[in-house]
Amino acid sequence: MRLFAEVVKQGSYTRAAECLGVSIGYLSKQVRQLETQLSTQLLVRNTRVMRLTSAGEIVYQQALQLTNFWQQTQALLKASKASYQVS
Repeated sequence: MRLFAEVVKQGSYTRAAECLGVSIGYLSKQVRQLETQLSTQLLVRNTRVMRLTSAGEIVYQQALQLTNFWQQTQALLKASKASYQVS
């Protein structure tokens, strides 16, 4: 879902792939797999425009929440480790 969210955020597979350090083919395959798993189209793509479907909007919002949750969890764990380190 993080990869899908980055595609949406960047507005293109090319920019998202560059930001993530992965190939466009890999990124495209991951988004197609997500669509297959959810049995729905998330993005409408053509040569000029990429836009979210209504299902894509729902998944994007959930992906943002998951990303925020993950970042907060990592920060809490990092802070927890710092407070328990023994000199």
